[in-house]
Amino acid sequence: MSKGGFRHLDWIRSVLNRLYNSALEERKDTWEKEEKSVTLYDQLRGLTQQRRNDPDGLGAIAVKAERGMLFRQERAFQAFFRRCKAGENPGYPRLRYKAEWAGREFVEVNPQYTSQDCHRFGARYRPGRSETYRCSACDLRMDRDHNAALNILGAGVLALGAETWAGGPSVAPELCADVKSDI
Repeated sequence: MSKGGFRHLDWIRSVLNRLYNSALEERKDTWEKEEKSVTLYDQLRGLTQQRRNDPDGLGAIAVKAERGMLFRQERAFQAFFRRCKAGENPGYPRLRYKAEWAGREFVEVNPQYTSQDCHRFGARYRPGRSETYRCSACDLRMDRDHNAALNILGAGVLALGAETWAGGPSVAPELCADVKSDI
């Protein structure tokens, strides 16, 4: 496939990701504001108007792919609520399945503060809506999601029994507690 073909597929993926996220946000916001569920069919009806309003985005992609994205989201919702009703952890079953398929062990870790703690030094900084994490202790600057992913990886490695983690905090956590963020 040519570079242009890859770019086009990547563009389609990004448009479908935006559709998935906006549909998810619509369901969440409607529930939080009105305690009313938005059904798959409500969203399929709304898709027609969205395609008219965005001829260079959603309107330029085959409607079958967009409907397929909404159907996948519906199946994910159904599976989530089925696990909740069964008393199971609704968590991330797709990740667990992928780990098993790859012959890896799946470890759940607490994601709390992972985007706020420096993966190198352990200092806490609250980036707010900013996409950039800045550590006042070691002057690290990076995307906060990347920082969080490294913290989650480190927590998983430690949960599996490793005594240290090469990319993790390089100092004792008690030393980091005194570091104040003035950024």
